Amino acid sequence: MMEWAWPDSRDVLHLARRSNRCTVLGPGVRAVLWVQGCPLRCPGCVAPETLPFTGGEVAQVSSLAEDFVAQQGIEGLTFSG
Repeated sequence: MMEWAWPDSRDVLHLARRSNRCTVLGPGVRAVLWVQGCPLRCPGCVAPETLPFTGGEVAQVSSLAEDFVAQQGIEGLTFSG
């Protein structure tokens, strides 16, 4: 049995990385968040470094939302990882 855990709080995300402008991970110009930790372990995962639930930068969801809303020209947000 695999052990894993989601973040301790619904108010934070553990981020592996982020991009404020991307045009290849969804329609239009998007911000992208790569979340740290995944229980699925899909064969051929394109981001195996994001699988462990340990590591990453802890970020407040409200602060992330404020950052992205303040950016000019962003048409959407993609979550990956």
